[in-house]
This record gives sequence, structure tokens and C-alpha cells, in this order.
Amino acid sequence: MSRERKRKRGAPTHVGSLPLRPSPKMVRTANARFHAGLRLYNACLKEALRRSTQVKGDPAYEVAKGLPKGQPGPPEREARSRAFRAIDAAHGFNEAALMSCASGLRSSFIREQVFAQEAQVIGGRAFRAVHDHHVGLRGKPRFKPVRRGVRSLEAKDGHGAQQPVSNGAGRLRSLRWGRLAIPFAPAKTRAEREEMARLEALIAGGKLLSCRIVRTIVRGRATFRAQFVLDGAPPVRHPVGTERVSIDMGPSTAHVVSDTSILHPLLAPGVVPAGGRCVAPSGSWTASTGRAARAASTTSAATRQAAAIGTSGPAPPSAPR
Repeated sequence: MSRERKRKRGAPTHVGSLPLRPSPKMVRTANARFHAGLRLYNACLKEALRRSTQVKGDPAYEVAKGLPKGQPGPPEREARSRAFRAIDAAHGFNEAALMSCASGLRSSFIREQVFAQEAQVIGGRAFRAVHDHHVGLRGKPRFKPVRRGVRSLEAKDGHGAQQPVSNGAGRLRSLRWGRLAIPFAPAKTRAEREEMARLEALIAGGKLLSCRIVRTIVRGRATFRAQFVLDGAPPVRHPVGTERVSIDMGPSTAHVVSDTSILHPLLAPGVVPAGGRCVAPSGSWTASTGRAARAASTTSAATRQAAAIGTSGPAPPSAPR
């Protein structure tokens, strides 16, 4: 029986975010879960580094490196890729194996604090960090210190331990995280109310793909936000123009030319041209200083133009075309 994909590969997604308002007891529980996630990440990172070392120490790895690279598509390139994948699978150095390893490390207090899908996501993060180092795309990943910790805990899909809870009218009330039910912060501004209404409509329409909880330390205190990975393209918040625009930045004025308009906005009125150079007036800039500078610039330009006309005389009439 064939399984059809519910979503097309590469379909657009976007992220919506809402602040959480946990109680002090909830904050302590959430910090304990983030600390357990940190311990699990470091353990998975250590295991991924060990498996990477084993892969590179395998004699078959050197044989695979000696195979011709070729261009993407020819049979020799595919044979080289198959050889590397076989070596990685023999040592368990792939994302699925590290996810399984993370699930196996859920023991003792970590099993009570980190849920199954969150552990698998942590194992996948550790593998990707080591894999990029393994293939030479980045430096060697470091273990996360306690003072920084992990930034987020995430579920794989919409059936994880993190679920938004709505009331009978479809209004979002809280985020269920295991036994915790962390309430959302009330919307204070019009933009926040519109964003919450948009997210409520998308979640009610079945567009929710997964959830994550993000922790940010602000002035020594932990703040939490819920992020929702939603199906579909992000909303267009501001109109996007279709004209071509050219910008030329001068010392005090910017020249903007588009298909339908020409603008010359004055950006630095305090910059005064003097002897072919642009210098800033001494002292602090004020509004009166800017007005005086613009007046002096206009007067000096008119004086130079009048002097040039008086010296050279009237310009001869141009020849008819």
C-alpha cells in the first residue's frame, strides 16, 4: 500500500509567535526542562562526535574518498555517495540513528523532563552540527554551557507534547506542555490582537504543523514565547512595490529616481559646502543651525552664480536646432 505525501516537498511555511505568561512555579518547571534538554544535547553531541571519529577511522572511508567525484548526476558521483552512506550507516552516523540514540538516553530525571519528540529533535540538532563539521562546512561544535543552555524545545509535528488550547469560541487560552498549561499573555495593542486572531483562524483550520517554546534571558530573568510552525506562505504586512529604483547618496542629499518620480530628500542639513568641500559646522546641531546652514548654502550658491554671470557677461544665444 503506497503512502501519499500530505504536503508537497518544499511547500512554504511560516512561523507565528505569541508571548507566554507563566507563573513563578511554571517558570521553575520550564527551567528544569530546559536544563534537562541541555544535558541531553551535550550527551548526543558527544556521541555524534565519537561516531564521526569512527567513520573517519574506517579504512573504507579512505577508499571512498579516492573514488572519482565527477559532476552531480553521473554514475561515478552516485557510486561515491553510496559508498559514504554505507559507511555512515555501518557506524550509525545519520540523523535517524542519532534521534534513536537521544530517545535511548531518556532515563532517570531526563525522562520526566524531556518528552519523546523533543528528545528526537535535540538528537537531530546534534547530528546536523557534527555532520557540517564532518564534511568541512563549519568548525567543530562545542558543548553548550549551563549559563547559556538550549534556546528552544521543539516537537516534530502537531501531535507532540506541546499543544495550543482553545476555548469553545476558538480563542487561544494556553499552551499545554505535558501537565503544564501556560497561559498566553493578553494582547494589548491592535497589532497583537490582529496577530492572535490570525493565528486562531489558522490553527482552527488545521494549518498547525508543530510547536516550540523559546526561552530568552532578559536582565537575568527567563521569558518564554510559543512559536507555531504553520502551513502556507507568510502574510504580506506591507505593500511591496514593483518599480525600479536608483539611489545616489550624496554628502547631505540623497537622489532617488524611480519609474514614476524623482526625489531629493535632505538627510544632513548641517553639512555645508565650503570651497568645493563639505564640512560640518562646529558645535552641536540644532534646528536653527540647520536652517542657517541651508540659508547660507542657498545664498552662497546664488552669489557664485551672479559673480560668474557678471564676469563672463551674458551667454550668447544658442544656435537654432
